[in-house]
Amino acid sequence: MITCDFAYNSPGSLQEAVEQLNQEDRNLLPLAGGTDLLLNIKKGNLCPDGLVDIKRLAELKNIREESGLIRIGAAVSFAKILESTVVKNYANALIQAVKTIGSPQIRSTATPGGNIVNASPAADSVPPLLVLNAKVKLQDFDGSREMPLEEFLCGMNRTRKKPSEIMTEIYFEKPEGVYATSFSKLGRRKALNIARLSTAVFLKRDSNFSTIREAKISLGAVSENPFRVLEAEEYLIGKEPKKEVLEQTIKIISNVTAEALGSRKSAPFKRESVKGVAWQALFHAVNWVS
Repeated sequence: MITCDFAYNSPGSLQEAVEQLNQEDRNLLPLAGGTDLLLNIKKGNLCPDGLVDIKRLAELKNIREESGLIRIGAAVSFAKILESTVVKNYANALIQAVKTIGSPQIRSTATPGGNIVNASPAADSVPPLLVLNAKVKLQDFDGSREMPLEEFLCGMNRTRKKPSEIMTEIYFEKPEGVYATSFSKLGRRKALNIARLSTAVFLKRDSNFSTIREAKISLGAVSENPFRVLEAEEYLIGKEPKKEVLEQTIKIISNVTAEALGSRKSAPFKRESVKGVAWQALFHAVNWVS
């Protein structure tokens, strides 16, 4: 049941959308997939003066490779991401993560922009985007700005997006060389599962396919926002991905998880469970390369 009345606006262009949001006397919110936004309105958690529907704007619905960058429009559906050859070729971890998001019906509506802006600790698309060093682009009436995804997120359900801004795209550099990305998740149930834990991994090896030249590991549903595990990344650099090395990496990840969770009731469970989730992601990254 919707607990407040609000106006519906359907702009014909991005410029028109940001002009509508640039009304200081009205609390207007952008609407893309709406899977989280409309639910919060129905629950009474939000009561905006109006919604600005951006889901049909062509400027926000492209996936493309351009000048060494992979650009994903913020209003592209997750279903479209799963169909994208570009994303499949360069960001397998993101494909794996998107497959775990909700149901086919939800994936046909939900968007990466909404998933990121909602800033949930369990946002499935964020861990793989973090290991890809993704950035976000924001647009308002005065122009655009960009920032790293990890900087954009600043707490549970909090971001650095201004009320007058629209996220237009998420982008990252096209990985090159001998590399692999992977994602693993522990959910509460098989269908429509919200992550209790998730891990994304990016590993790049030297040309001889032996030692690790670059490593990025991120955790989700452990802290207010998903985050990179820098200690584990640093440990892996220059090492061969042998069993004992991976086991030590898992110990580091478990310790970081315990520290992030502190005295929460879920800490003992997650400290142990993360070992299996992280092992799965690392194992897939080690044994599958692009």
